[in-house]
Amino acid sequence: MYKSSVLNDIDTHQHLIYRNEANYSWAKDIPALSQSDFTVEDYQNLTKDYNILGTLFMECAVDDPDYKNESNFINSLIGGLVGYFIIW
Repeated sequence: MYKSSVLNDIDTHQHLIYRNEANYSWAKDIPALSQSDFTVEDYQNLTKDYNILGTLFMECAVDDPDYKNESNFINSLIGGLVGYFIIW
């Protein structure tokens, strides 16, 4: 991502990981994600030098039983609508 002092950006693809709220079996073999969270605070620290005005949260491929829990939890963090659908 580029640093911009003129443009304001929308991050169109953001993932958050909260291990106390959902299980992420797919991340078990990725050292940076295998035991750590990636929270709103982590995201804000990582992007503090960019002019990001908003972001779109993307589901994080939680284990099937947790997909509604993840959506409800993220909704409680952002105070807005989180939509989801499943393609079979």
